[in-house]
Amino acid sequence: DRAPVRVVADGGLSLSLTSRLVQTAADRPLWVCHRAAAPSERAEALESAGVRLIAVNQRDGGELDLPDMLQKLAANGLTRVFCEGGGSLAASLVKDDLVDRLILFQAGKLIGSEGAPLFGRMGLDQLESAPQFTLDAQRRFGADSCTFWSR
Repeated sequence: DRAPVRVVADGGLSLSLTSRLVQTAADRPLWVCHRAAAPSERAEALESAGVRLIAVNQRDGGELDLPDMLQKLAANGLTRVFCEGGGSLAASLVKDDLVDRLILFQAGKLIGSEGAPLFGRMGLDQLESAPQFTLDAQRRFGADSCTFWSR
């Protein structure tokens, strides 16, 4: 019966006020993690729509400090996070050693570089320094497959 909390990492509070996420915030919890210096008028508009805002420290490059973000989510009662973010967020979470488990879905279709990458830049110069995961299980869903990996 519990609806999961939807969490969006949006440093500058650029999330559209007309997005389905924001429009349903009063019915299903939506928390937005942002930089403390984000525009206050955007913060007020999002809060008026029922969005809960969580200010997060930022790194030198301006991106959100992910360990700080997860600590603040935990302090607010969230101890498990399912990430469906883009490749850049996924790479940052892995690089910061914040990922315990990967669940990867694959289809038998190849779209090449026109598709969005699973992981963004990892900054690796040697294969030995790549984060390593162990395959725990594989499942098929029709023509698709799902693999479960642990750190």
